[in-house]
Amino acid sequence: MNDAPSNPHLDTEGEVDASAVACDYWHPDGPHTPATVAQAAVMVDEMTHYLARATAPWVDPAAVLPHAGDLYTVLGRLRSGLGRLDQVLHQLAGRAENLSLDDTLYDDRGDDRNAGDTAAAGAAGLRDARRALPELIEALGRAHDATGCLGHRDA
Repeated sequence: MNDAPSNPHLDTEGEVDASAVACDYWHPDGPHTPATVAQAAVMVDEMTHYLARATAPWVDPAAVLPHAGDLYTVLGRLRSGLGRLDQVLHQLAGRAENLSLDDTLYDDRGDDRNAGDTAAAGAAGLRDARRALPELIEALGRAHDATGCLGHRDA
């Protein structure tokens, strides 16, 4: 009998179960609050930072991604995340557009800028980002598809 404490964030192999962590703290069905949404964005940033460090030139790739299938898996997850980002950017652009109509909104630069115009510029930037996304997703898809054909011969 195993006396080790059970951790709901670890899978049967003892690895972190990212889906369990995400659902415990940011369940897709909510609750959604300003704090949970901001913290979810922080997690996207922190996980991207983690990936940048884990795939850095000084890290042994044979230790981090020893098999072609490991690279394929990572690329597939990144592709999926970028696909979901399209929806997020669309929805955030809608929120920025709604803010542009809010009479209580102000621009804190204090030089008589129209806050509605500032919010509309934010929405335009989000729409531009969304338009740029398909090319990135397509390129990542090509990399994902190509690595799916790779394997290793027995040594």
